[in-house]
Amino acid sequence: MKIEMTEKQYYEIRKALISAQVELEWSLADAEANKLKCLAAHARERLDEINSALASSSCENLKISY
Repeated sequence: MKIEMTEKQYYEIRKALISAQVELEWSLADAEANKLKCLAAHARERLDEINSALASSSCENLKISY
């Protein structure tokens, strides 16, 4: 699959992923502190997905053309 986007779109997506990552890290810490195991597990799963998306969308993993 080939997806084309502008540099601005790419950085907006990355910014949204990083914001989600930070929010999930806070949610996970809060859930663990309050011993909310189900919520912590859910936050951990989503955080793993966000981290994977960030890793796979890093510049070195993309073919960039100008």
